Amino acid sequence: MTAIYFRSGQKEYLTREKMINFLNEEQRDPRLNEILFPYFDKARVQQLIAKYETDESYIAQGKMSGDGFLRFLMSDENSPVFLDRTERYQDMDQPLCHYYINSSHNTYLSGRQYGGKSSTEIYRQVLLSGCRCVELDAWDRENEPIITHGKAMCTDVSFKEVLLQIRDTAFLRTDFPVILSFENHCSKSNQLKMAKYCMEVFGDMLLSKPLDEFPYIFVLEPGVPLPSPNRLRRKILIKNKRLKPEAEKHQLEQFLREGRLDEDDDLLETPEVVGEDALGARKFNLEKGFEIITNFKFINIF
Repeated sequence: MTAIYFRSGQKEYLTREKMINFLNEEQRDPRLNEILFPYFDKARVQQLIAKYETDESYIAQGKMSGDGFLRFLMSDENSPVFLDRTERYQDMDQPLCHYYINSSHNTYLSGRQYGGKSSTEIYRQVLLSGCRCVELDAWDRENEPIITHGKAMCTDVSFKEVLLQIRDTAFLRTDFPVILSFENHCSKSNQLKMAKYCMEVFGDMLLSKPLDEFPYIFVLEPGVPLPSPNRLRRKILIKNKRLKPEAEKHQLEQFLREGRLDEDDDLLETPEVVGEDALGARKFNLEKGFEIITNFKFINIF
């Protein structure tokens, strides 16, 4: 900044003439239309001096100090883009699938894919940089779900700690929805823990119920539009592979009948019926305090 200032005039101040020369010869983009973006003259430069100079005597004499010049250079007057382009002008009311989504792959890794280090901090960094879809590779570890790059000698982090980091930073940059892409390698019992943690940590931010105007959002029938980014503001969506409907039904019936699921050795208490959801499906409650919805809709949204 100092070099530009010294090159443009005296050390103590810039005159109107020096400012006009700088703005028209050095700062101006020669591609600009002269009618829409006219050259600076004495009157316009005097307006800039009055706006950014704090020394009243300099303003009266048509001079700009180094501090005033710095304030001018750092202002919106010198934005590298047109200011109207800094405001969101895209149509954000189309179905979610109509958009390219800023996404992250193997988000948890801070470096290489083999023998790398996993970190919850990376989730904070990518969400603050504008990412709207992050990946969570979930595996079993001592009866708890963890996040790691499976069978690649990478370190792991707690699944719940990752959720806490996502909750705290998901909507600091923008209110548009965040998609959690689960690569799920967990046992059925740990999948239930994953669902429990999601509901506990995210609360109302988690999209776990059909929206009024999209009652079939969890069914994903062909031709049925998804909600728009605007409709899903400040919502966290979970994308996870689902079993075929008949397999889901079989597993839920087995759980209600036997208190256990295939591939699990640990028994779970049979839940009691507590009501129906918006689609008329029965809802159940475990003593540990979380609900199991038919077809596990709350952890398999998309």
